[in-house]
Amino acid sequence: MNRIVKVFFAVLVVLGFSCNQPVNKENTDGDKLSVITTTTMITDLAKQIGGDAINVQGLMGSGVDPHLYKASEGDVSKLYGANVIVYNGVHLEGKMDDILKKMNSSSRKTYAIGDVIPEQNLIKPNAEYSHHDPHIWFDIDNWKLAANYVAKILTENDIKNKELYANNLAKYLVELDELKSNVKKQIEKIPTEQRVLITAHDAFEYFGKAFNFEVLGLQGISTVSEAGALMCEISPN
Repeated sequence: MNRIVKVFFAVLVVLGFSCNQPVNKENTDGDKLSVITTTTMITDLAKQIGGDAINVQGLMGSGVDPHLYKASEGDVSKLYGANVIVYNGVHLEGKMDDILKKMNSSSRKTYAIGDVIPEQNLIKPNAEYSHHDPHIWFDIDNWKLAANYVAKILTENDIKNKELYANNLAKYLVELDELKSNVKKQIEKIPTEQRVLITAHDAFEYFGKAFNFEVLGLQGISTVSEAGALMCEISPN
């Protein structure tokens, strides 16, 4: 069990899921690209690629559930004032979908990470769900695609810092490759029959698929859902 905990901790920290990143103060430097992100994972990703060349502000702070998050009037003002908006998509920010679509339709530069994840990489839990699982960052290969996409977005909107973004991307991709290699080495120490993960929220299916874990969640892919029949499925009786 300790090995499993260490493996998950490594993945969560490097991909920014630990949510300990502070939310930036509102941008004041007009010379820098103003980037608004939704989740802490994407905020961290933008910082990794953009470095000091951009001003990043994340709407969701530590401990905020993106499934349940509702944008405030202040958030909407920040979105309208940004040069670039980057969000997860795949309905992770479910209660913000209408606002984000409005931003896109009003010619705001709005980008969804999920748009660059190939269909074959997306997981659809079962026939009961109309949408794919939005927790795409738990597959490191998906997050490498996300990193490339963010670098492309920043470059298109701030060409003068193209070389900086390219260098930061290269370094970050190396870190992700090293992470994947280290995770695999740790998981190989766990017998195949013991690779079972039970969680309250079914957010680890991409991790399970990538690293050969059976994942059982008490809730569905959104925290809006209630724990139900799966309790009976995993009951020892």
